[in-house]
Amino acid sequence: MKWIDVFKRHRKVAAVYEKNGELESLTFSLDYRRSRINWEEEDRLYLCFHPNVSQRTISPLVKALKTKKPVAVFRKVSPDNWEEIGLHRVVEQMTGKDALGRDSIVFAVSPA
Repeated sequence: MKWIDVFKRHRKVAAVYEKNGELESLTFSLDYRRSRINWEEEDRLYLCFHPNVSQRTISPLVKALKTKKPVAVFRKVSPDNWEEIGLHRVVEQMTGKDALGRDSIVFAVSPA
């Protein structure tokens, strides 16, 4: 699917799309142009954010962790080529490292 197709459901360019404070969907990319580089291991995706990220950005992820709400995840395959990889849940929040070893706030996401 093209980005325009993703954008019809994930109405934001950022990784986190929330509506009324509720997490609605996530985009996942291993793109090295991001300020923090995501990574994956087995069936878990790790979304990494700069330690000084605004609470407004990550609060929907924190809330989804508590409520176990499943959300759609879209993975970037190549430029303007995306795939919907199904419903996932935020399963963990931690202080960790991004793919390049930089300090990050990390959220682990697993299939629902």
